[in-house]
Amino acid sequence: MNTVDLMNALSPDQHQAINAVREGRNVFITGKAGTGKSFLITLLKALYHDRGIEITATTGIAAVNIGGATIHSFSGIGAGDMPVEFIVKRLKSAKSRQMRKKIKECRLLVIDEISMLASDTIDKIDMVFRNIREVNVPFGGIQVVLIGDFAQLPPVTRDNQYSYAFNSQVWREANLKVFVLKSIFRQKDPEFIELLNNIRLNQLSDKDVRLLKSRENLKPDFKNLTIIATHNDQVDRINTHFLKELNTTSQSFKMEEYGDDKDKLDYLKKYCLAPSSLELKIGAQVMMLKNTHYKEGIINGSTGKVLDFIIFKGRKLPVVRFNNGVEKVIEYESWALEDICLETGRLSEIASIAQLPLSLAWAITVHKSQGMSIDRIYCDLSKAFAPGQVYVALSRARSLEGLYIQNFNPRKIIVNQQVKDFEHSLA
Repeated sequence: MNTVDLMNALSPDQHQAINAVREGRNVFITGKAGTGKSFLITLLKALYHDRGIEITATTGIAAVNIGGATIHSFSGIGAGDMPVEFIVKRLKSAKSRQMRKKIKECRLLVIDEISMLASDTIDKIDMVFRNIREVNVPFGGIQVVLIGDFAQLPPVTRDNQYSYAFNSQVWREANLKVFVLKSIFRQKDPEFIELLNNIRLNQLSDKDVRLLKSRENLKPDFKNLTIIATHNDQVDRINTHFLKELNTTSQSFKMEEYGDDKDKLDYLKKYCLAPSSLELKIGAQVMMLKNTHYKEGIINGSTGKVLDFIIFKGRKLPVVRFNNGVEKVIEYESWALEDICLETGRLSEIASIAQLPLSLAWAITVHKSQGMSIDRIYCDLSKAFAPGQVYVALSRARSLEGLYIQNFNPRKIIVNQQVKDFEHSLA
């Protein structure tokens, strides 16, 4: 679709949001699952492709869906656990020239899935931009479009103390114009739409419970659907099961370690997405974990299947055909920790690991599914634990007929009180 066609396809509330962006306003666009939030990103890319737009999201899979980068990558904050002073110093180093240039030249910044960005992280991004652009106003003067639904997945936390972006200092200072999208495009069945709306803020009726129960304990063909699970260990078990079912050539790949600091190496191994040992087979479904081939549309979250194993640059490596049609030999990639050398004042690598940037992908977590529209899904909700998890999982389905449920329990529907209060403030 060209820009004119995209504009003509807008609903009235989408039109109002786009007009505010074109007027130069900072904007927050929200709405229930399937209300066309991602469609607006497609339009913004078309409108501003030659005018300094940067498209980002809070997770790799969301970034894949919209053809952008993670906000952590674009802003230079990485994992977000370093102080602003360190991040700014790193961005001002010679090796970060291109990243610094992109921040300085950015005129419009889109951040998708804003619900997963913690208040301290967005404040840190704000301070980094102010420092790099040398302009002491919100986001260093970059116009922002924040998109997402706070009733969906929250920021990742280790202590269940959720601090949402709407609690941040920069949220209060940015003078955001709020638009709530109301027209739902993903689902067409009014009954299913009403059901999902009631799940969103945990307002289930007896009729809703009966509908959900009617999708329990069915026996779908698991090879033709996507399994959505709440925990990584569930996903691992499912992927291991399907891998064992393949009677094809197998190859194992071991993680390599570089450096003498055991604590730093252990830290890298713990938080790196790549497994210490990865077994692949021809026909295995895999997901890319790095943005190494982003120019070819293969970035963190891209999925595909292993076609073969070949000798490439002296070692046996997998050939993967990704879902966009691109075939690629996947080489080992590095994950590293850097620190500032006290003697030289320069950044230096203190520990690194190397592994294929791939994981098995027959099953995915709820977190990785956010933003997707899927024809047929199977959800085991017995271990749901976070706000928004059940809503996100079930609302990936395009129809009630394409939804298969195991272990539904209304008590697993969790809505954070902060989110309820924020939603009421928008009404």
